[in-house]
Amino acid sequence: MGLTMIFVLFSLSGLLNKLLWGYLESLVYFILFLILIRVFNLLSQENQSHISQAGQVISKNFTTPILAGLGMTVKWQQLMGGIKQIPVLTMVLTVLLVVVLVSFVLAKAFGFYSFETSLTAGLGALSVGGTGHLGIMSNK
Repeated sequence: MGLTMIFVLFSLSGLLNKLLWGYLESLVYFILFLILIRVFNLLSQENQSHISQAGQVISKNFTTPILAGLGMTVKWQQLMGGIKQIPVLTMVLTVLLVVVLVSFVLAKAFGFYSFETSLTAGLGALSVGGTGHLGIMSNK
């Protein structure tokens, strides 16, 4: 049941993407659908549990083969060329600086350890996220 609901939501995401002329990636609409379902409680708790269990099965059994496949098919020269571009480096450094500084200030306000908080936030914000990041950031 959970896999069926996941496929239906993903199909609706693709349909919405086509209706909106591909403005965003289908995966973005998929995530928005899931957020709306959770916030407005559009599915019963049992069905939400089915979706969660199906997601766990997929994560545990398919993440490693997918990442291995991506690692074997990545064109490393093209990837390195993209990383070395000034706009990309500027964006990454700006995001890192903003995340670290904001988390440092907020940590002091909430009574956390500032250094550990900013280090964790910086690592979390710019970590290797897996296939989801690749799907959203890929070029058409």
